[in-house]
Amino acid sequence: MSHRKYALDILQGTRLLGVKPEKFPMEQNLKLRDEDDEILHDLSKYRRLVERLIYWTVTRPDIVYSVRSLSQFMNTP
Repeated sequence: MSHRKYALDILQGTRLLGVKPEKFPMEQNLKLRDEDDEILHDLSKYRRLVERLIYWTVTRPDIVYSVRSLSQFMNTP
């Protein structure tokens, strides 16, 4: 599977296919906490997305920090 196809599959699965690309995968100096905002209602979608991103970090070291930060919230996204 190509990197482009895998990325498009992830974007399509999250309905983010038409969004504008960003230079950084995550806002710089962003501090995530368990208490921020509201908890997502469908945990399975979040977990599936993070799992796919973890798999992708093997060949994309530029997203490792962001994916690691998101994976800390697998229980309460």
